[in-house]
Amino acid sequence: MHISMKTTPLLPLPDYQAIAFWSLTLSVCLLPIGLGGDRPIPVGLFQFGLALCACCLALSPQTEERLAFFAPLRAATTLITIALFWGVIQILPIVPASWTHPMWQEAGQALHRHLPASISITPVESLQGVMRMATIILTGLLSYIVMQKPERAIEFVRTFWRSGLVICAYGTAVHVLGLHKILWFDKWTFQSDLTATFVNHNDFALYADLVIMAGLALLLRSWRRNFRDVKPHRKMEAVQSWMAKRGIPYGMGIALIFGCVAASHSRAGLVLAFVGMGLYLFLYAIYRKEAGHAAAVATVGGVGLAAGLFFVMQSSQHFAVLFQDYSSRDRWTVYQLTLQAIMENPWLGYGLHGFQAVFRTHQQFMIMDFDRAHNDILEIILDLGIPAALCLITGVGLLLLRLLHGLLTRRRNGLFPVLALSSSLVILSHACVNFSLQIPGISMLWAGLLGCGLAQSWSEHQKDRG
Repeated sequence: MHISMKTTPLLPLPDYQAIAFWSLTLSVCLLPIGLGGDRPIPVGLFQFGLALCACCLALSPQTEERLAFFAPLRAATTLITIALFWGVIQILPIVPASWTHPMWQEAGQALHRHLPASISITPVESLQGVMRMATIILTGLLSYIVMQKPERAIEFVRTFWRSGLVICAYGTAVHVLGLHKILWFDKWTFQSDLTATFVNHNDFALYADLVIMAGLALLLRSWRRNFRDVKPHRKMEAVQSWMAKRGIPYGMGIALIFGCVAASHSRAGLVLAFVGMGLYLFLYAIYRKEAGHAAAVATVGGVGLAAGLFFVMQSSQHFAVLFQDYSSRDRWTVYQLTLQAIMENPWLGYGLHGFQAVFRTHQQFMIMDFDRAHNDILEIILDLGIPAALCLITGVGLLLLRLLHGLLTRRRNGLFPVLALSSSLVILSHACVNFSLQIPGISMLWAGLLGCGLAQSWSEHQKDRG
């Protein structure tokens, strides 16, 4: 007697790699919608997306395929982790008493009780800073892992461009209609400036600059791909087709976003819009081994930027008072006082996010009350101390050098290290005069772009050998 045994087919396993990619990509690209991501709920949702991405990568058997952490990455990661570890040590009351901030002893004497002392002057805020820094590092690491394939990397850039275009279009509509709204909230500052979903006009302008660079990258990529195999007698037809499908849409989008930067009235944002486009074109020409084009971009860009600055400083009252208004003058005073505070405790620092508490002890009679140094580089040195800050800065520098090496040596997919490096230089330039790296919608996006560029800085052959 023959008995037929029917077995129920197993359900197909979900595509964990795709889920990981989209959870990370959407988390990064949608974070700026929540007031630039600078609120607990948007950050919490973003961290949930990171957790989902990490879980899916852990469940996927494909995660380790061609995934290699090369020596430059290991060195950079080690240095950055040392800085993060020191940020944790600053919070804990386990260090020698001579290391702790004198404020703790003074507070204990005033309260007639023993207080657990730490290096950090504000442990609660420092803990938040540690968590923020750890989230940035995790974002870059996950981005590097999920974007090993060029198809995923280009989809990430496209999604960033589309989401940025939507945010800027929303900002334009709100600004033109004079609604003075950020989502459903009434604007409480920068009433006459276009800020879209951001609070600060400088942060939005920097974000828009990055969107412009992503659009420019996609524009150049579509141009080269459109004419890759076109025969000479079909070039005019190919140009017309490209203009209708890619050229005009991308061009109009870039023009719209550039208008948003101008309407934000951010001086640094407007300057960096030109610098970012010129820098991308320059690095892209280097990647293409077109030295003549690179020299032409550098020459024209430098002359154009100088002429443009001269023109706007003569015609715009906002630019005419550059370095003369009380905000600019006070910033130089803040930089000097910050350097003074650094030299009073150069080795140990004051704890992450400790600037405001430290600055109040050094603040003189100033018109403005600064809660940030308006220079992220100085602020991170103040917070972590010189040794740990040097570890962090050196680690980031090694990553940027790897991007440079990647665009110099890659024969394909150089778009990604070019975009990551040019974006990084623009962000770090802005961070020298503002606090853009403390805005999650900027810092997490930077980490995502950095990880994407690094993932494509090695060839497939190197990954197979690694």
